[in-house]
Amino acid sequence: MTRIVLRQAMEQATTSDVKTLESLNHDVLLMIFERLPYAERVKLATLSRRLRAVLLPVIYRRLGWAPGLVDFPPQRILPFTQVFTLAGHNIRRFTPAQHATIASQFREAFPIMKSLHTFILGGNVADGLWSELLDAFAALSNPIDLVVHAHWQPDDEEAEPIKLEPRTTTTLPLRRFSFTVPFIFDVLDNEIARRLPDILESETENVRTILAASLSTMAKVEIPGELISALDGPVWTSLTELYLNGLWPFSDAVEGNSPVAGPSLEHTSSTQSGVVALTSSVESPDTAKDPSVPTEGPPPSPAISKAENEPNPVQVLGVSSTPDTATSTSSEALPSSTVVESPLIPSPATTNPPENAHQSPSPSSAKTSPLLSILERLPNLRILNMMLVFHQDDGPDSRPPICIADRLPSPPFLQHLTKFQATCLPNDDRIIDFLPPNLETLSLRRYPFWLEDGMLRILATPLTIFNLLKRAEFSALTTLKFWYLISTKEELEHEETLLDLLPKLFPLVQDLEFSRRWDHGAPLLEGCQWNPMPIVCDFFPRFKHLESILFDPDLPERDGWPPESYPSSDFREMVGRLHGMAGEIVNAAPWVKSIGMYREFGSNEDLYWEIWGVVPAPDGRVALDRPPPPIVNSIFYP
Repeated sequence: MTRIVLRQAMEQATTSDVKTLESLNHDVLLMIFERLPYAERVKLATLSRRLRAVLLPVIYRRLGWAPGLVDFPPQRILPFTQVFTLAGHNIRRFTPAQHATIASQFREAFPIMKSLHTFILGGNVADGLWSELLDAFAALSNPIDLVVHAHWQPDDEEAEPIKLEPRTTTTLPLRRFSFTVPFIFDVLDNEIARRLPDILESETENVRTILAASLSTMAKVEIPGELISALDGPVWTSLTELYLNGLWPFSDAVEGNSPVAGPSLEHTSSTQSGVVALTSSVESPDTAKDPSVPTEGPPPSPAISKAENEPNPVQVLGVSSTPDTATSTSSEALPSSTVVESPLIPSPATTNPPENAHQSPSPSSAKTSPLLSILERLPNLRILNMMLVFHQDDGPDSRPPICIADRLPSPPFLQHLTKFQATCLPNDDRIIDFLPPNLETLSLRRYPFWLEDGMLRILATPLTIFNLLKRAEFSALTTLKFWYLISTKEELEHEETLLDLLPKLFPLVQDLEFSRRWDHGAPLLEGCQWNPMPIVCDFFPRFKHLESILFDPDLPERDGWPPESYPSSDFREMVGRLHGMAGEIVNAAPWVKSIGMYREFGSNEDLYWEIWGVVPAPDGRVALDRPPPPIVNSIFYP
């Protein structure tokens, strides 16, 4: 019997062409290789031309060179270099011939370094930047960032510091200049000190030479506050960002009266972590085996002072009561005295006892800070960041305000400014009154959290903050940071007035940092309750656009203690308490997206906050995105 068998043709599955690794496009390969260790990328670059073409710009984007150890990098890799670091390994001091040779090599290399955007002078380069090397930057084809970690003060006391020759012809294509030596350190008194007259003069002139040579392209300047007079003179139309670190400028030095000479000093490129906000301070590791090999990842920070590992407790000095109805002829309530803060334990050689740190505020007829005339010459400034403190030996005439009633800024004044941050602003300063209405960030934050020996700051009170802000009109303000100290019962009344005013002045604030410090040992607060929760649970919800909160409640159990270096069970219990406070705050303002509570842990002040996200919870409430840490003794946190 014949059978007919029908076989249905099966559809053949279509398969896409299998691609090789090298057939992937450039961007995809970079995404893959960015996850590999540096050594693995170097090995891959030896496998094929295609991989070399992809990886060489990544491998050689950061180069370091130590003239005392290796030859100058070969020209074939220089077009890929984006960040170049000149180090001073193995050379105690460069000779004039070495200076000329090094500068000549850079003068030949710069024209082909088309990708270069940052040149770093390492902190171990003896005597700092010299004239021939500065002249070599004229060969650059594009404006770059110049970061100088090395100071100009020679180690040999008999040697003269390098003096940069002013440029009178060609300009230098620099868009940013950063000089990362905000403080000098008194090795005899073991404390922060002001620059001596000769150091102040030579460094100011050298910085002025660099800036003047790049007047048309300089957009961002980061210098010590003491050297601010380097900007005096021309109108800086291209400058949009100014960062001042270290000590407030010594006005007498600017006018030609230098501060009194002190004992032997040496520079320190940084102090306790966070004491000085150097922006973008990077440097190649001093222990690199081959300085000509590219360096990947963030290099270590410069050496820090002893106080980083042994922070000193602080106390309030020179506190006097303030009359409830303190007024002046200009109808501005001002405290009858300036409240200052300095380290609890003064250095043995300190000539002024702590009690003498108390000073009266500058009268309205006093001279103003040299900052005002300079700020008037920055018409296009958008960011002004003054992370400054005073020195404990500064007298009242050394702490003048920027603006007073007798010396107001000439209009237009900082009309394009969007971010303003000032620390230790004198209580009678009126600069905030003249900031533009389009200001987006206003910061009067507590800085630094821990004072080094020799530092002094004016303590803010609710009344002084009220007087600084009461005339402010910033309709576009989205970020507000402030702090104050409460040490008398009268200040509790001023606090209520201030916290009632701020939501009305700045209703659009989205990011709020608030540090409410409490003098736990003040006799004038006897019988008063520290508990800040009723106050802040009423204050934060008044900002209807609030998204993030940073709050320092100043817990009593942490009063006088240095930052925790080990996540002990006591520390974890404290974080658990902060967790409960944070949960209460966000349920009072459930639209907030994140909250951070102040808890001192580690050596980096930027990481002193325990931050939680806010997530929905049952019954229409909100909760924090993770529980408090377990109460255990463990080196691992949380």
